[in-house]
Amino acid sequence: MRIKPFLLTVTCLALAGLGFIYFKNNKAGIRYPVPTNGPVYRTDQSEDEDGQARREAWIELLHKAAPGVDWRAIDHQNLRLLRELKAGLGGGDRSIEFFADSTLMGEWAERGSVNQSGSLRTVDYHAPSDKIYALSEGGSVWRGGTNNEGWEVLNDDRRFNPRLIKVQPTASGGVRIIAPEGKILHFSDDEGLTWQQSNFSPDFYDGWGSPMQLLALASNPNTLYYLVETWDNVPWEPRIWLYRSTDNGANFTRIKALTTVKTGKSACGNRSAPTKSFCSTKTKHSIGWRPTACRCTPP
Repeated sequence: MRIKPFLLTVTCLALAGLGFIYFKNNKAGIRYPVPTNGPVYRTDQSEDEDGQARREAWIELLHKAAPGVDWRAIDHQNLRLLRELKAGLGGGDRSIEFFADSTLMGEWAERGSVNQSGSLRTVDYHAPSDKIYALSEGGSVWRGGTNNEGWEVLNDDRRFNPRLIKVQPTASGGVRIIAPEGKILHFSDDEGLTWQQSNFSPDFYDGWGSPMQLLALASNPNTLYYLVETWDNVPWEPRIWLYRSTDNGANFTRIKALTTVKTGKSACGNRSAPTKSFCSTKTKHSIGWRPTACRCTPP
């Protein structure tokens, strides 16, 4: 009756011995990680003069450039610029940037939430309250101070088109936020708690299209101009429509239907003439694109 435990013990010892012999005989074949603490990285690779020459030729091949171009000097300059950029982002010296043929100059400084992930697509600034209103990539309206404090989302049940947002003063001294759902503008007078849809005359044919630009006259903030890409059923083609509102975005009336345009080539502005709004586009013809412009004066 004691034979079975004896045989089991002998079998286990035999298997352990065979395993030890196998491991010992194959230990030399184990591939350990390649060492990186010396000039020789593989047993078949040496850093002799011939190997160094091949390495330099390989590096030159990676940096092919036109005759007379010193790629090493370019690399040196790029590294220097990278160091300067990192120093500026870290709070070091920042360079002054000029705009509009040196008419304006300024220094970029980061503003926004310091504890929220994501990205902002469009922003507008309300000077009386020193607040920034922004639309995120996901269509949420955000509000926060210019010192990166108090950032909060103002809507959690709507997804706006992040292409534009407009903040307007109201007669009561408050703020009207205007943002598009699709291409239809909506506005809120209570910091995003409730929203109302703007009225358009004529209304859009269908839901195709996208907002392009919304601006207010400097002399009369209640007058807004809305440039939108939409589908026109007569003729059956895409068009750019220009709307005007005289009640701060509650109602819009179409004042101009621009012929078929090349997307992205339309814009409005009123900086030089605060009582007028100028819009330009490029109309499509059989032989190319012809610039056109219209001037809109409030009634």
